[in-house]
Amino acid sequence: MEFRFTEEQERFRRDVREFLLGLLPPGYDPVEQDELDEAGYALAKHVQKALAARGWLCPGWPVEYGGAGMSVVEQAILNEEMAYWRVPRVYGMGPGLVGPTLIKFGSDEQKARHLPRIAAGDWVYWQAFSEPHAGSDLAALRTRAVQDGDDFVVNGQKVYIGDEHEVDYLYTLVRTDPDAPRHRGITAFLIDARSPGITYLPLKPLAGARKNQIFFENVRVPARDMVGPVNGGWTVAMTSLGLERSGIGNVAELRRTFDELVTYCRETRRAGRALADDPTVRARLAELKIELERMRLFSWRTLWRQANDLPLTYEPSQGSLQAKVFGPRFAAVAAEIVGPPALIKRGSRWSALAGRLEHLQRYSLLTHGGGTPEIQKNIIAQRGLGLPRGR
Repeated sequence: MEFRFTEEQERFRRDVREFLLGLLPPGYDPVEQDELDEAGYALAKHVQKALAARGWLCPGWPVEYGGAGMSVVEQAILNEEMAYWRVPRVYGMGPGLVGPTLIKFGSDEQKARHLPRIAAGDWVYWQAFSEPHAGSDLAALRTRAVQDGDDFVVNGQKVYIGDEHEVDYLYTLVRTDPDAPRHRGITAFLIDARSPGITYLPLKPLAGARKNQIFFENVRVPARDMVGPVNGGWTVAMTSLGLERSGIGNVAELRRTFDELVTYCRETRRAGRALADDPTVRARLAELKIELERMRLFSWRTLWRQANDLPLTYEPSQGSLQAKVFGPRFAAVAAEIVGPPALIKRGSRWSALAGRLEHLQRYSLLTHGGGTPEIQKNIIAQRGLGLPRGR
């Protein structure tokens, strides 16, 4: 099979690239997306508004909800270009996660209140699922909600949530029936992030990006903010997580760093010759390039199946596993080629590639998001190979 884009799709890619690069100021020097300072965040908000004006913030949504009605391929091209050029984004799950979930499960009132504000880039949403005892095993969550009249009263804790900037709503899972089987006593809510009783405590992981602990203490949530039926939150959540499909953006980010690494090797000389002239270095770069191209093809294969309404079972996990395994390996190979400058942070004149390789060294933390490699392997084994579940 040979993947090719149509002339119209190639023209769309050129238009997207021209538009995105036109939003960036002269001499734009991007920092990592998870480390935006106030100036970077202000630029991200400007970009978000510009995208929203074209319907490109929520490109796959129907036009009546503020989207552009794009095809799966057009959405992927937009995401790929955004990621490759490191266009800053406002952190949040509104356009890609919360909005599509509300389109499928939300009430008319929820759609009318939230969708226009998501599509306009006005409100920011965090996904608040993980807990100290419920990460990859999400069904083990303990945060409770008890109905009291027209409200639910929420108590509990979430962890590794959001970033250091503003948030308007928390897309949250809570346990509403402690006596039901684990997957059947969970309900999904949109909780106003400024509700009385919510406390945010910052976390600073070794990987650098700030996350938060969130504590709920007798937080009253109107029943109208429940997404889907009572105790039906597991189905809602799995549909939401199923929207995270191809990983094309992750691959594009790694491709950009690889291209910069190649340029570095061409321009950096040791013992009188460029690093790129060393046969060993060329061989290691070739290995990375082959893996990147393979990952990109897997991503586009997943997107092709989506575009043709073919079922997706193990394919998203296959792409996720490749990225989780490849990221740390890429970091190790790059550090081996570059040497000590690869370990120096951004801001030092001795750092390599503006500190991007140092940031890549911390990629291992990202292997936990969306399910660890072990979780992905289990999904591939069960759904792809038909192997039985372990006891």
